[in-house]
Amino acid sequence: DHGEEFSDHGHLAHYPKLPRELVDVPLVIDAPDGAAGRLDGPVGLDAVPPTLCDLLDVPVPDGWTGRSLAPAVRAGETDGTDRPVVSVTVRGESVTTQPIPRHPDEGDLLVAARTGRWTYVENAATGEERLYDRREDPGETEERLATGARPAALGRLRTAARERTARIERAVAGGGDRADADAGEGVATRLRALGYR
Repeated sequence: DHGEEFSDHGHLAHYPKLPRELVDVPLVIDAPDGAAGRLDGPVGLDAVPPTLCDLLDVPVPDGWTGRSLAPAVRAGETDGTDRPVVSVTVRGESVTTQPIPRHPDEGDLLVAARTGRWTYVENAATGEERLYDRREDPGETEERLATGARPAALGRLRTAARERTARIERAVAGGGDRADADAGEGVATRLRALGYR
């Protein structure tokens, strides 16, 4: 579900930050029909359920977002759409706030949108934006907007990040989704032990 930071951006473990080493994880699919393809660009976790349904010939339930990667996997080709993949975290007063905030009312909502080349990060509370060119800067250490960089992809990245922010804000305004609100005490205890509550 996430990677680990080994002082790449000043911390150890997985604090609420969005650099690549924390959010990138490999996705390996062993398709029942023996299909074998490679997708070189990033894909979101929202692609996993429709891909599995597609590969297993099961209908995708209504309301699921994401698109199936099965056609690209079956064709054995790279998926060339380079659609932005969005990641989200909530940061408290500091990066090291414990327990780690999980709900937008517990801190600033940070939203990242990535393509194969670019990483865009926006603090939804403050409007602060950062942009990294991973082709030139694989470690995401050189913020590019401050240098005047305005790549063609910037509009798509901003739009993807802001659409996700709007979805989260609508869910929160509608009284939505505190996933652990109805969790039993055993689940709540385990979440606290892991630093999530």
